[in-house]
Amino acid sequence: MATVELKCGKCGGELKVSGRLYECAYCHAKYESDNVEKEKAALASILDEQKQEQLAHRRHMLWEEIHAEYVDSDAIVALCRSLRKLLPDDFS
Repeated sequence: MATVELKCGKCGGELKVSGRLYECAYCHAKYESDNVEKEKAALASILDEQKQEQLAHRRHMLWEEIHAEYVDSDAIVALCRSLRKLLPDDFS
């Protein structure tokens, strides 16, 4: 799963943990840790969903290339490489 980088809602600065709060390094806006954790979990699930969609799309394209009338080996290799970038530990 991809890492989620938290940004300030006011200025876009990076959020740092400051005790039980998150504080923006630039404008010093403070956010409650509960709200930040909920937002972080929501963003992580969105990123995971997008990754699953990309995987499904690339696997479908690979299936079509393998079963095409004329096999394009360069396209198959490129699709396999893109799949390996998304899931480096998946050998299926």
